[in-house]
Amino acid sequence: MQAEPTFDILMKMISEIFLSHQLNTLAEKLIEVVGAAPIDPLKTQTIIVPNGQIKQWLVLEIAKNKGVAMGLKVLEIEQLITSPIKSSDLFCLIYTELSKATDPDLLLYLDGKKKRLLDLADQLTSLFFSYGLYGKSLFELQGTPPLLSKDWQRTILHKLFIDGPWKLPVQIELKANEPLICFGVDYLPPIYWNFLFSAPSLSIFLFSPCVDFWEDVCTDRERKKLNQYWRKRGASKVQRDQLDLYLRDAPKNLANWGKIGRQTLKTLDQYDLQKDEAYPSLEPTSSLSRIQFDLLSFKETQKMDCDSSIQVILAGSSRLKEVEAIRDEVIRLNIPYHEITVLAPDISPYVPLIEFVFAESIPYRISGFDIAPQSSFRQGLVRLFRLGSGRWSSDEVLALFETPSFFKKMGWDDKKLQLYRDWINSVKIKWGLDQAHRSQILKQTLGEKEYSDHGSWEKGLDALLDALVYLKPTQIDADALEELIATLDALKTISITCEKTLFSWADCLEKMAQEFLIADLANEADLAALNSFRGTLLTLRTSQVEGQFPFSVIQKFLTAPCSGQIHSSLLHAVRFMPLEIGAQIPSKAVFLMDMNEENFPRMKIGSSLDLLKGQAPDQADLDRYSFLQAIFSAKEFLRISYCHLSADEGKPIGPSLVVQELLSTIDVKPNIYFPAVVESKQKALFWPKREAIILPVGEVTISVSELRQLARHPWKFYLQKVHGMYLNEPLEESFNLQKGQLLRAILQKNMESVLDDHALPNGLIGEALKLEIMEKATQWQAQLQQWQLTPMTVILRENCEQGKWEGENYIVPPVELNWDQLKVRIVGEIKQATMKGLICANEDHLSGLLKVWPEALILGLCLDAPEVWMIRNGKQKQIADPEKSLKAFINYYFQCLVAPSPLLSEWADLILRKGPEDLEKKMQKGLNFDDPIVDWVLARAQLPSAEEMFQDWGPTLCETFEDLTQLYPTRGKSHAEV
Repeated sequence: MQAEPTFDILMKMISEIFLSHQLNTLAEKLIEVVGAAPIDPLKTQTIIVPNGQIKQWLVLEIAKNKGVAMGLKVLEIEQLITSPIKSSDLFCLIYTELSKATDPDLLLYLDGKKKRLLDLADQLTSLFFSYGLYGKSLFELQGTPPLLSKDWQRTILHKLFIDGPWKLPVQIELKANEPLICFGVDYLPPIYWNFLFSAPSLSIFLFSPCVDFWEDVCTDRERKKLNQYWRKRGASKVQRDQLDLYLRDAPKNLANWGKIGRQTLKTLDQYDLQKDEAYPSLEPTSSLSRIQFDLLSFKETQKMDCDSSIQVILAGSSRLKEVEAIRDEVIRLNIPYHEITVLAPDISPYVPLIEFVFAESIPYRISGFDIAPQSSFRQGLVRLFRLGSGRWSSDEVLALFETPSFFKKMGWDDKKLQLYRDWINSVKIKWGLDQAHRSQILKQTLGEKEYSDHGSWEKGLDALLDALVYLKPTQIDADALEELIATLDALKTISITCEKTLFSWADCLEKMAQEFLIADLANEADLAALNSFRGTLLTLRTSQVEGQFPFSVIQKFLTAPCSGQIHSSLLHAVRFMPLEIGAQIPSKAVFLMDMNEENFPRMKIGSSLDLLKGQAPDQADLDRYSFLQAIFSAKEFLRISYCHLSADEGKPIGPSLVVQELLSTIDVKPNIYFPAVVESKQKALFWPKREAIILPVGEVTISVSELRQLARHPWKFYLQKVHGMYLNEPLEESFNLQKGQLLRAILQKNMESVLDDHALPNGLIGEALKLEIMEKATQWQAQLQQWQLTPMTVILRENCEQGKWEGENYIVPPVELNWDQLKVRIVGEIKQATMKGLICANEDHLSGLLKVWPEALILGLCLDAPEVWMIRNGKQKQIADPEKSLKAFINYYFQCLVAPSPLLSEWADLILRKGPEDLEKKMQKGLNFDDPIVDWVLARAQLPSAEEMFQDWGPTLCETFEDLTQLYPTRGKSHAEV
């Protein structure tokens, strides 16, 4: 009896390449190949795929057809072909060489700046990996060539990879020792194809958009380069015109979009492969299928009318509207959710919008983005690092305390967090562990001198201990205070300012994470971040790189992007993913988002340091090929969307060049998306309706800080005061914000004290800021002298019966306002005050004065000083009736406890002096604020229309701010400034 052929022999017999324009057809062919092999329980069949999404899709297809997917090993290409050197090791090696560099040009560029050193090491790491794939000629010389001794980059490359022990892929011969199946891989470096063809047998399943021979077609750019080349070689114009005519004969879109596929086919033509084509019949029954048919048949599509199979959606300037438009279209199409794929060049900025819009009614899953920012565990790590190397500001410490991974590890609840927040604020802790720590930091900016201990943690904790021992009014829980001090003492032990070996860093970081953080393993983001962290620790521990490194090097690895998924277990859901990893997956409906000329195809600017310019594939060509694949993966519907207006100025933005090329073949009219005016059940939050005001009864005490916050940011006031929600805001202050804080501070203190309390940026920026502040301080002091004003802080204190001085502070009784059944008492402090009224350092326009309006009214009453002094332009404002306006503002305060006011400072002029039409125009151009609170609200709640806002709030706001608007009389509708 003849023995059955072994698996290896059978694979050798069927080694070939399968070509098709449909991935599901290739999957069917693969299942035939796999099914034809005899089952060997001791062997598995290895299938190579380009990414995790293709892997998941293929495994499900195999399981559906075979019932099970046993005996198969599906690997992503990076899992099969690993680099002989890890990226972290290469970064450390390059960092070490750059640190020891003596080249004068290199030293001049680095200029002793650590950030430049890190950035250059990062750039060279990427370039060296590219050399390791495409630059074999760079590694062929032995010894240090004299001609290259002055080229510092080649010198480093030579030292590490020719004279040194380290190797890159192009320097070693990679061999595969098992039969392989390559599925859906569009492009690989030539050395990787050599590796695959070294296998005993190889079956390739490759996407192909054309049944005819199309490898010699050219893009428009390639055609022009060929013409220039032959002109330089002396070819006649007739010959060049004939060549150009032949090249133009190819379908233009196939030529422009298919460069990557042609390069792969040309590479594979070098090998002996049996070709098997599988192109199912395609009937051109719709606009989409006509385009697919013509591309497949090597035909130029003639201009035609477009049907519903292809639509272009314009979303104004709002990505939120774009996602809402996709949701509405998904509902309208009424096809199974798992038959819908939504793709974008970069899915990351859409993730929070997708979660918000699709959360309640449509199942979804998102993949292919950096999930680390959503991880509380990763946030905890970053904030620990910042604390260990920073100024120990109260904001930084509180941000760490409020991170779930930290406070859950500590066993704290919201009540304890609020207690610690109140304590820290009450003793006015600002920054610095103690006087020595503050002095160390201040000396780096201001030089050697004596510095005060004002606002340090040591001084603040001493004040809390005094309150506990001497029974001061502030109530102190001894156990809670002991726990706070113990936690801070433990945090002080974090040492990341010295240099350590990679192994020592791994031990240090692991101990720090175990002591202070806990990951929520049920949370996909936390799980991905934890696995990434553990992988980084393992890499550091197993590294063969010697030497000691600062934490800034290690931080590069710890904060690297962490690819993850949301709702990965939902299979019957709409799929969201980047275009480059999901373009081949077949779906009934394919949506392409963010297809405007600014974002797609993506243009990667080449590095001036690149020694192999033009040899690696261009990102724009990869994007074009993904677009071509997406057209074929859409079975019935193709939807293209983009924001057609700029977010900042509302200027028109055109569609992507590839979309323009597609639209040149079909007559399609873009649809501008307008949300349907219906009660939306998709919204997580409903905008609260303003109700008739019901004043409380009895006595109510309101702090100046509450009124100040309401005037400056009514939405933040509503979230914190009504719902107790304190959203995380950026810890790093902007340059303008720092400048504004310093300018206001110089109204209260001398220049030296201000600079003592506020750390300036290092380098030229810090010096420039210092000079600007000093110049402005001189101007403002001269203005104050001219006005004969002396700045002070006014404190409205409970139980105070008459005005008195306490140092530089003027203590006055609370302001009291009376209604029929209500007495309101206002307490707190007002800075930038004078005996003649309030000094305003904001711009002299309505929204600038609005931010300090309640403080100006309070001073007008308690000091009988209804003036506001605009320090920026030297003008004076006179408030008509401070008491009436303050009572109106208190009424407004109580109304804002029921519903959030629309009176954001950016909209103040539109609401108070113009009208709903102007506000609606502003809203139509896009709700873009450089404000995390506004962004958070707009991502979760449906904002009322301008007309609805004016119906609800218009009369109340006009009455409340009547005295304010009188200070800025309307002179047309163009400017608020007077």
